[in-house]
Amino acid sequence: MNTNSCVDAIAPAAAKRRATGRWTLLEHLRRRRANEALFMSLAREADIDTGHPACAPMIPVVVGSSTKALQLAYALQRRGINADPIIFPAVPEEEARIRFFVTSCHSSEQIHFMVKALADELKLVNAGHPGPATKTRRRHPRPQGFLWHPLKGLAGSRIR
Repeated sequence: MNTNSCVDAIAPAAAKRRATGRWTLLEHLRRRRANEALFMSLAREADIDTGHPACAPMIPVVVGSSTKALQLAYALQRRGINADPIIFPAVPEEEARIRFFVTSCHSSEQIHFMVKALADELKLVNAGHPGPATKTRRRHPRPQGFLWHPLKGLAGSRIR
C-alpha cells in the first residue's frame, strides 16, 4: 500500500492555501504602505513634524514636551483616536512625541479624520488654549433641593 497517496492528495490544497496566504500578506503590505504614504503626505500639508520615520507602521509626531504630549494624547482619545504618548524618560524632554500606528485596515476617511483632528488639537495645545486637552471632567449634577454629603449621601433619605 502506498502511504504517500494521502500526502500527495493534501499537498495541492496546502500549496493553494499557502499561495493565497502569501498574496493576502502582500496585499496587506501594499495597503499599509499606501496608508502610511497618505498619512505622511497629509501631515506634511498640515505642517506636522513627523521626525524622520523609517518605512514602518509606527509614525511619530514630535510635540516637544511631555506635558504637551500627554495633553494631545488625551484630546485625541476624547475624539476616538488611540495615540500613545512617548515621554521623558523614554525620550529626551524636547523630543516627546505621540505615536500613531497605521495599518492596512484603516480607511482613507479614517486617516483624513485622524490627521485633521491631530492638526486641530495640536494647534490648541501649542497655543496653550484650555481646549479638550485641559478641561476637567464635569461631575454629575447634584440633585436640587437636597442636602448632599459626600460620605452620607442625601440627607434625610432612608437609604443608607
